[in-house]
Amino acid sequence: MIKIKDPNHDHEDHIWVIDIDFGVISLTTHHTAEIEIGDYAYPKTATGLVTLYHPSELSDTDLMEAYMGISERYGICTVRDVIPW
Repeated sequence: MIKIKDPNHDHEDHIWVIDIDFGVISLTTHHTAEIEIGDYAYPKTATGLVTLYHPSELSDTDLMEAYMGISERYGICTVRDVIPW
């Protein structure tokens, strides 16, 4: 389980406990977004807090390369469980 703290944007912070499978592991989400179970892309160069991108946010080429495992920019991870804390 990974605890993700939603940034404070004029509202109370929320802690999400997320079970993620980065493939061999998925994070921040914008405060207006709900974290849902499913696949997300993450930048391979990220350190510390990782931003997840919905697959629709990537270009077709970036998404295809990420799923094939040949992308230098993105990896694919799967959110398996989300529990609002």
